[in-house]
Amino acid sequence: MLVGSSCIFQSKRRLYLGKNILDRPGSSCETPDWLISLWDMLKTYAYGFVRVTSLLMEIAAALEGFDPPNRPLTKALKKMVSVRLGLALTICNDLKLGTASLRIQRLQKAPASWRTDKLAAAIWELRQAIEDELRCITFQLVTIEKANYYDQPIFGQLVDDKFREATDDIREAGNCYTFERYPAVVYHCMGIVQCGLNRLAAELNYAVDIYVDDWNEVIQQVESAIGKKKKAILSSDPPSREEKSQWIQVEPVYNEVVSEIRAIKNAWRNPGAHYRYRRPYDQRDAKKILDKVGDLMRTLAEHLP
Repeated sequence: MLVGSSCIFQSKRRLYLGKNILDRPGSSCETPDWLISLWDMLKTYAYGFVRVTSLLMEIAAALEGFDPPNRPLTKALKKMVSVRLGLALTICNDLKLGTASLRIQRLQKAPASWRTDKLAAAIWELRQAIEDELRCITFQLVTIEKANYYDQPIFGQLVDDKFREATDDIREAGNCYTFERYPAVVYHCMGIVQCGLNRLAAELNYAVDIYVDDWNEVIQQVESAIGKKKKAILSSDPPSREEKSQWIQVEPVYNEVVSEIRAIKNAWRNPGAHYRYRRPYDQRDAKKILDKVGDLMRTLAEHLP
């Protein structure tokens, strides 16, 4: 069950945690997806809406009961309306409510023409405009568990440090999982695995391309390269004590790598590495692939130079 304390919202606007969550200065990221907490969303939108509505209701209440209803405003009433419209404009600007802000500015430009009945109608229309604009701002509920994948080194800092060429795919895989774009998670995992296998291929002196080879071919190539590596290390006849010791140290690592590649193949659930061979991927598929890819990348990061 999702409750307020265990969720974060994603807005179609760029939001962040701060004094004004509707502005995120100094960021070079181009994605429109930012996370804010439910609390900060309420502080911004709920508080702003309640405050600006209260200001408009105060104006509307002050304009009631005049006879005739189309009387000019008194000096005191005009000052009261002007002050409250100024405060409402500030709030609407903070909330990025452009249409409402323009309506207020038009009212402010012609205080001499304010009459009780027309101004009351304009205030009502202004309140409706604010409500309409707020209805256009949508939020996606994100659980805390998924929010932990957002813009994080989801496989650990060591993997990020060792595989900098995979950092973008790692971040995007986590972000796509956060926002439930599960086929995209698998797509980015393909790029991550390609980086890992490229590094492994350089270590074992072979070539692999998961965009061309299927998983069985990938595994065969890795096992063949490991076999050649074993022959190269145990080249003496009979192998020396040092050669045996060297192979004993690296053999478990290679076996673990092959095992983890097989696990990725099984999680992928198709003979090809190409993610488009099987659509759609759901949350269970994406999470399994993400976990298995993480296991492989951590092993490679820990043991490859």
